[in-house]
Amino acid sequence: MATAVNASYSNFQVQKVHRKDILNYASLGANSNKFYILEIQEGIGKEPFAVYCEYGRLGSNPQKKHRFFSSLYGAEREYEKIKRSKESKGYKVVDVQDQVGQVKVEVKDARTKEVSQIKNKVHRLIGKLYQSATSYLVSSIQTPLGKISGTQVAKGLAVLKQIEELLDKGNPSIHQVQRLSDEFYSVIPVPFGSRVDVKRFLIDDYVKLNDKKDLLGVMSSVVQAQDTLEKTLQEKYESLNIKLKPLSSRTKEYKRLVEKVNNSHSSHHRFKVGVSEIFEVEDMVGHNEFNPYNVETMELFHGSRNENILSIMQSGLKIKPSSAVHTGSMFGSGIYFASEVTKSANYCWGFGNASNDSYYMFICEVATGKIKDYDSAQSHLRSAPSPYNSVRGVKGRSLYHDEYIVYKDNQVKIKYIVEFKKN
Repeated sequence: MATAVNASYSNFQVQKVHRKDILNYASLGANSNKFYILEIQEGIGKEPFAVYCEYGRLGSNPQKKHRFFSSLYGAEREYEKIKRSKESKGYKVVDVQDQVGQVKVEVKDARTKEVSQIKNKVHRLIGKLYQSATSYLVSSIQTPLGKISGTQVAKGLAVLKQIEELLDKGNPSIHQVQRLSDEFYSVIPVPFGSRVDVKRFLIDDYVKLNDKKDLLGVMSSVVQAQDTLEKTLQEKYESLNIKLKPLSSRTKEYKRLVEKVNNSHSSHHRFKVGVSEIFEVEDMVGHNEFNPYNVETMELFHGSRNENILSIMQSGLKIKPSSAVHTGSMFGSGIYFASEVTKSANYCWGFGNASNDSYYMFICEVATGKIKDYDSAQSHLRSAPSPYNSVRGVKGRSLYHDEYIVYKDNQVKIKYIVEFKKN
């Protein structure tokens, strides 16, 4: 038998948690954005078992209740009753790991240091990238629910795939889109605020869809390579399966690359790219599969937001999903490059970056081969037209800058990561 709800908890000392479930429910139309945390706790007290409940709206102060039991059996029955009740109302179980928080950077002597104080340049780079990725997650998902697990990310991607299929068919009903949007926010908890802006949160176009894919991509990157926040930087680096070598500023190669950057600023951009560090990519995923047809190559720039760099380091540059064709990609579903550094740098500005932040850009060897030139948009492209290997958007009528596009992952080899400041 349970004694009371909201009974005094001060004398109950928790020694063990037998079970824990986190549930979440979102409904844009009903302005509902609720979570429910359940635990079976065992401790020292008059009645040694408790069902602990914490619940409320995401982003607001939660309510907490305890119901005490004399036996584990009684606590389990109550726990199951509450869980079934919530699931029958549409709540989804959320699989989480440890709480998302400030990244702690650990070195071999187990002391915690600021990233800027780390002498090993590769470790310092990895520390900065994890800070960017984790800060992005914290700013995107400020919930009491903890770090989303890889399993939960997969559930979110499955819902986004259904939304993409709806959009691809054309003219989906608002009811269909809202139902799937509700399901997405139920499995990927995102605070709506005190009053939901339905138009903002409804995933009803490709821009919003790809924004959510970006969010889950960063989550997946952090989950795969950082199982816990306590890993050392060396362990995090090793988990990326990439081999980096910092270039000395005294080497000919470093000087050549800096000159390449300095000489490729566009007159259309009013900022300068100031190189801080250059890392040679000695090996990573896809290097051994590069340019199987042995066509001519070009050395080109590719920029991406700080939050995405870890994912790219793990998996390489990948062909955009078909949905990206609908978001302004002029030459279809490919990987885009520039010969002018500031063109690529424009894609590096992330969310909430400060003016003194570091940014990261890739210098790639690209198997361009025989190039087909276009001076107007060709958004239908899924491959270079035969017998060409790549496409160039020629500056002039529609573009301020040349763009180079390839349509196969094995046409790209990341050679260098350039850390830079925006001057």
